[in-house]
Amino acid sequence: MTLLSLPFLGLCLATLLLFYVVPSRAQILVLLAASVYFAWAWSWQALATLAFVVLANYFLALGLPRHPRLLGWGVGLNVALWISLRQSDFFTLQFLELLARAGVQDTGPVPSLLPPVGLSFYVLSAISYLVDVRQGVLPPTRDLPAFGLFLGYFPKLLSGPIERARTFLPQLARRRVVDNQVLTRSLARIVLGLTRKVVFADTLRLMIPQEVWTAPGPFPSPMLALWLLAAVVSIYNDFAGYTDIARGVSGLFGIELSPNFATPLFSRSFSELWTRWHISLSQWLRDYVYLPLSRALLRRTSRPNHTLNLWIPPMVTMLASAVWHGGGASLLVWGAVNGVYLAVERIVALQRPTLPLDRLPRHSQVLRSLVVLSLTLLGIAPFLMPLPGTFAFLRALFSMDPIGPLDLRVLVVLVASFLLDWWQYHTRQELPFLRWPRIAQAALLALVVLILFLVTRADTVSPFVYQEF
Repeated sequence: MTLLSLPFLGLCLATLLLFYVVPSRAQILVLLAASVYFAWAWSWQALATLAFVVLANYFLALGLPRHPRLLGWGVGLNVALWISLRQSDFFTLQFLELLARAGVQDTGPVPSLLPPVGLSFYVLSAISYLVDVRQGVLPPTRDLPAFGLFLGYFPKLLSGPIERARTFLPQLARRRVVDNQVLTRSLARIVLGLTRKVVFADTLRLMIPQEVWTAPGPFPSPMLALWLLAAVVSIYNDFAGYTDIARGVSGLFGIELSPNFATPLFSRSFSELWTRWHISLSQWLRDYVYLPLSRALLRRTSRPNHTLNLWIPPMVTMLASAVWHGGGASLLVWGAVNGVYLAVERIVALQRPTLPLDRLPRHSQVLRSLVVLSLTLLGIAPFLMPLPGTFAFLRALFSMDPIGPLDLRVLVVLVASFLLDWWQYHTRQELPFLRWPRIAQAALLALVVLILFLVTRADTVSPFVYQEF
């Protein structure tokens, strides 16, 4: 059951109907029941894993105030569960490779553990909850249904956002109000998310020949550059579209989910990029990996500009992100490259301080955005393909072929996507069209619905990219 399926629409409608006819306290139970059904619809293993994580972390947190050492046990338990289920295939392949080198070829069928949906997302939420309770940021909750909903809330279960208990649980404790303004914003987010997913992400994905990633040699380098940009924009719109839909659906129940993207392709530095791209994961890594490591190194070296302080925190943080995304060799290279970007940027900033980004001349901001985007595109190649394919792609990309004809269809979709982002970036509004007159909003909605209808009739809709995590 995906967010773009008829069963999910039916689940939302049935849940909304019950949600608004029961008392406020019972609303939590309605949402919890819907979340249980949603997880069960994927598999009973997904529901069982989610239930285990909920119960284990609920009782561990209750014991933390009296037994602080339970934090280590809790974090270890969550990480071990994640590794055993999420990374099982990776370790299986490594084991089979070792057997092959030892001369053992026929190992028979090898079972594959299918990681439960959303595991990588709600495990991070559980860890942040335990750490926050241990540090006194919030008391452990004794409301088991609310805590179960915090981890398993069905709009965010598949791909986040990675919520924090400190912001999510208080929303469950107070009365939720869905007035006309909240309803309008929620429906607008759903429409915007559908546009990003169906019109931009899926259309670009289908335009890119698969041979680009497997045999890029015959393609001219300008087209490879265009398709690399199209792949990144497709991934961005796919995940941003999912987040918009999830936030919109959640808003119908009066629960605000965290934003995950803020026009990241216009970032003027790599630090800014990671505050705008997959925001909930970036903030989690910052708070629970980067900052603790930086503080520990600072206590040891006492100098912020010490070599260890400049290199180790960004490298470890980005490698942790790579492991979270899958942990293969190519992903580790992707993480290392982005760690180098962040470290070098920080070193340069210490040696040549500049004005804050918003106070730089406009041409300087544009140039910085182009440089960051270009280097990001080069660095993301290992994210998209294995290392041998990455090297082949980069060799073909820098072959300096003469500029040939570009695919105008790709350019049209790319321009439309960048114009939408520029509109949000320029107005500093997530939903700038809500400031239009009602008649203009209605005309825009009719146009978008027509485009969505035409695109879906072409049967181009695919699963969300980040569902695999």
